[in-house]
Amino acid sequence: MTDEIKVGTVLVKDGTRLPGRLRLESDPLSNGWRVIRKLDGHELSRKIRELGWTFVHLAGEIRATALGFKTQGTVQRAANRGFAKRGSLRSGCLEITQVTLQRFLGLVYVTVAARPRSIQEEVAELPSRNLSEWQRARLEGA
Repeated sequence: MTDEIKVGTVLVKDGTRLPGRLRLESDPLSNGWRVIRKLDGHELSRKIRELGWTFVHLAGEIRATALGFKTQGTVQRAANRGFAKRGSLRSGCLEITQVTLQRFLGLVYVTVAARPRSIQEEVAELPSRNLSEWQRARLEGA
């Protein structure tokens, strides 16, 4: 499963509220997180929008590093450290934005960066007016 952690991978915290009709294939990762299979952040956002919900980018970035001997275990360890740093963030999702691997003297040094994201119900939109209607109303009020 850790080989699935790459740029674009979306991780969802267990218990995150999702649209009822959204069917996701996922695998457990660790610490109550799941890796979404077959969908990157863009594709997941499209599916969520089709159901009338939004997949919102939140401010900030989470970065974590780990050192180890095997690439897969080290990537997962770095991701787990990122989950621990998540702490006070209220998002139920993370989208991996960077995975860098460096090797030195037989050791693997991995940095994983993720952007917090949130799945939310769409807020009712205000009725929109095209520009000409707005201009006409403005002129009538003047």
